[in-house]
Amino acid sequence: MSEKRPTKRCVVLVDGCEARDAKKETNPSTITRIKELTHDGLIESNGYTIAQTPKYYVAPSNITKLSDRFRSRTTTDESDVLIKNIVRDICLMLEGPQDELWLYGSGHGAFVARAVAGIVHRLGLPKPEDFDDLFEATISLIKAQADDDFKKGPQLLQKIKSGAGAPPRIPFVGLFDTTGYSSKTAYDISFNSSIEVVRHALAINENRSSKTPEIFTIPEDADMTHRSLIQAWFFGTHQDMLGGTAHDGLSLYPLQWMVLESIYSGLRLNTTGNSNNSNSHNPILLVFPQYAGSLPSLDGSEEIEWRLQYTNGLRTSMFDLQTAHGRKSAAGVEMHSIKPDTDCFKRPANRKIFEADGTLKGWCDVGPYGNMIHPSLFCILDRYPRHNDLNNLKVLKKPISDFQDAHLVAEEEGLAPWLKDMQLEASGVKAFRILVCGKTGVGKSTLINKVFGVEMTDESQSYEQGVHDINVAFESPKHPGLLIHDSRGWQAGSDTELDLIAKFLRHRAYQEDPAEALHVIWFCVDSDVARIEEADKRTFATIAQYSHQVPVFVVGTKKDKLTAQRYRDHLDELMEKMDDYKQAKKIAEAKANEKAEEQFAELRNQLSQIDHYKADGFCCLSKNDDAGVRELLSQTLDLIVDERVRLFCVAAQVVDVEQKINSAITECMRLGTHAIRTAAVPLPCSGMIGTPTVSRLICEHVLQCFGFPKAAPAEIEQIMSDIVMTNFKEYMKVSLSQFAAVSAVAVGVAVPTMGIGVIVGAAGSLFSLPPTARMLLKCSCDMILILERSFRYGGKYVSTKQIEDAAKYYAKETITTFNGKEKRLQQQVHDEIDHLIPLKKLNVGFKFNKLRSSVDEVVYRNRFGNPPDYSSIRSPSIASSNVGLNRPVELDAGPVIPELPGEEVNLSSLSKTDQKPPMELDSTEIQSDGNPRPRSTGSSTNGREE
Repeated sequence: MSEKRPTKRCVVLVDGCEARDAKKETNPSTITRIKELTHDGLIESNGYTIAQTPKYYVAPSNITKLSDRFRSRTTTDESDVLIKNIVRDICLMLEGPQDELWLYGSGHGAFVARAVAGIVHRLGLPKPEDFDDLFEATISLIKAQADDDFKKGPQLLQKIKSGAGAPPRIPFVGLFDTTGYSSKTAYDISFNSSIEVVRHALAINENRSSKTPEIFTIPEDADMTHRSLIQAWFFGTHQDMLGGTAHDGLSLYPLQWMVLESIYSGLRLNTTGNSNNSNSHNPILLVFPQYAGSLPSLDGSEEIEWRLQYTNGLRTSMFDLQTAHGRKSAAGVEMHSIKPDTDCFKRPANRKIFEADGTLKGWCDVGPYGNMIHPSLFCILDRYPRHNDLNNLKVLKKPISDFQDAHLVAEEEGLAPWLKDMQLEASGVKAFRILVCGKTGVGKSTLINKVFGVEMTDESQSYEQGVHDINVAFESPKHPGLLIHDSRGWQAGSDTELDLIAKFLRHRAYQEDPAEALHVIWFCVDSDVARIEEADKRTFATIAQYSHQVPVFVVGTKKDKLTAQRYRDHLDELMEKMDDYKQAKKIAEAKANEKAEEQFAELRNQLSQIDHYKADGFCCLSKNDDAGVRELLSQTLDLIVDERVRLFCVAAQVVDVEQKINSAITECMRLGTHAIRTAAVPLPCSGMIGTPTVSRLICEHVLQCFGFPKAAPAEIEQIMSDIVMTNFKEYMKVSLSQFAAVSAVAVGVAVPTMGIGVIVGAAGSLFSLPPTARMLLKCSCDMILILERSFRYGGKYVSTKQIEDAAKYYAKETITTFNGKEKRLQQQVHDEIDHLIPLKKLNVGFKFNKLRSSVDEVVYRNRFGNPPDYSSIRSPSIASSNVGLNRPVELDAGPVIPELPGEEVNLSSLSKTDQKPPMELDSTEIQSDGNPRPRSTGSSTNGREE
């Protein structure tokens, strides 16, 4: 018996990752990691010997220099040469149709990989001496087929068939966000019949026109019986799909998916065995952090394998990557954390992912193939809810949530696996700590006052003019949760001053204790100068060198001075040419702003030449530039990774009530999800232990989001307790009978002693049911709407009386519905919550974490009027209400609060002496337990698609 030769398997990897800034530490690209994982040598598979050989290539950059920034396609022939060389290598290595060609590519490299598949499919395996001639014939054949050239096409086809052998199998093509390529040469990048399996990871948050993806379409007549094409949308940008960034946490999710799909298709991977002797950043340890360098069994026997299924039968698996995100480099720097690209995420996403009706493009109802949203996207939004507030996600939140509800099959317990082992833990963060640097007179105090409402010279005895210690933070009872380190009184640039800054940063920027760590640095420079002063350069160099992982934001001040003279010059010039003053004024302002931005860009360029250069964001401001200040705040928030730090920053600022509302909604949804998770166990009254704490935290954290001082929290809690009591009585009317015996005793004790916490907590044992989810959402919306009104009228210094009056107004204000009937505003809010959570669907209570976008709509639709720059989205039933909603309403409303269903509560008659003082605000954060294993998933037996 003759010995068969081994099957040859050529694994082609084409890396489209573009070159990074040499000054920044970066990670390996996604394709590089797959190359490191791919075994090189003989393997045994199903009784066959396979010689597996990886071959790595780098695709030419499709934007090669700064002057080409706005060009969306390459015009060089480097890609044509690379494609031909790859095909030549394949033909030299593989010998027959039983051999295998595996293809991987990212970005432009993914286009190259697809083009190679299209050529090999038609060309087959020619002899070396015939390669050049038949390759050109194949290129001509592709063009003839595209042009439907019935004369040349058959001749070329016959020539290729007679001169080359049959093509190899193409069992798998793995792609990361394919971008287009324009060339004189025609290529076929379709799902041709030689390809058996395609997996394509796509970036849902990308918004650059130069990165438009090339998405597969499945022909209507395609036979998918033994073939598979799945394109999955992931959280992140094009660069996150390609990898290689300094913080590549988002790159790990598409990488893990591609590795899992490759294993299912038969690719042999390297393992590290004992992880104690391996590199802590070995890709196998990042992709499967629970397995210490080994591969998972993927047989469903372990709970840490999250098996998920879609309504069309498509199945996929995930493993928790939380521990991978926390890995650090040898220098102690986090390199795998989730840190979205600020520049990209501040602009709305523009990829056409959804149809006009909100359905996902390419979704297939009839079989387990087509387009989907990967479960990791839902996982990230649930675990890091602050990402819901990014501008990039504003138009995507609702269709994403709708897709999850409609197509991701819920587990029997009704809770997503990434939420099962999550818990609230104290992060230690008690305040937002910021360093504001810059020379004397640059405008630091003006900026601080504008953003945080702080008059530092008036309020701080330790911050008298001329007295300064960078290590002593400004803090005030009127500004809880805010610590400002200021360079007041400095003439920056001396060796002594620079040494003080360096010492401060070495202590605060490398601080492991979250309560002591520095969170953001604002470096202020005059924007009305042509060159950065040498003293500013030295100061910035010191900050850049020792800031470690603390975000640095460059703020150009005095933009008004920069634009004023240019505006006058442009206006004089224009008035000599035209008589229309208004038009001339408009044009002059636009030109002056354009010149100002150009000059600030030049100042930024000068800073970029400094050693250890680091700047995570830029902004140029005028003294009264409200829009610019809001942009500064928004970009600063985008740079903050820690959820708790971000909450304190939102609370401290006084320029954007929208941020406070969004933050409050995020806190309510986050804490509410924890309450449901804590109480959703089959034990009567089990939720009464955890839920009171969470419910009290919701009240306190909503207050915290709006930045109200803790001067009289007991009185404020009494006001909120009255609101909650109203909702609780309505809840009791629809509760199940078996709850009555327990709750009657619990509530009887709770109301006079524990206040809002136990009132909501008494419902714990029914938290899995819609009535309780309704009640929690009603309480949350009520508190947010009351405090939003109080903030807009009282600003930073809101009194208990103003909150009480706002609560009275909210409870008694009426609107006119679409049919002309009068309805109280509070009732309208509650009706909308009831509509969100129908009583007859018992599993809706478990989808609490998916209701975020709907709660956003309820709150914004029912706000007390709108700020001047806010575009109303009120429903028709509310739009016809009294026009007085858009002008200030007196806060000294009547003393009676109408309560559902129409009773009266006299606030003055309620005793406050029995109220317990509220506990200290607990800085909490959803984190994984040390043990990554999720709890039992019941009888779920989701398998893999065949």
